[in-house]
Amino acid sequence: MGYIELTRLSAETVTLKNQLEVLRSENVVLSAKYDRMFDLASVKEAAEAAGMVKPSVSQVSYLDLSEGDCVIVHPHEESGPVSRLMAYTRNQIGLVKEFFS
Repeated sequence: MGYIELTRLSAETVTLKNQLEVLRSENVVLSAKYDRMFDLASVKEAAEAAGMVKPSVSQVSYLDLSEGDCVIVHPHEESGPVSRLMAYTRNQIGLVKEFFS
């Protein structure tokens, strides 16, 4: 009975070693794909293929955050149709200003 168990365990060991080799080779392939995915040159190439470009000097702006933060709380406005129309109009004018600036 001992020899039968030893033979079964030996066969199972061989099967597990084969699975380990398959998993190791799969790990190598997946690691290479991972490295390629996060390679900066590949990211740059994909971004350029998607039509993305670096911002020009005129598009870069900096914020001065040296001063303290402050909050301005505006009183709640009426929610009637006239006030909603005015808010919508202000919002649309703001979008037009933003588009042309």
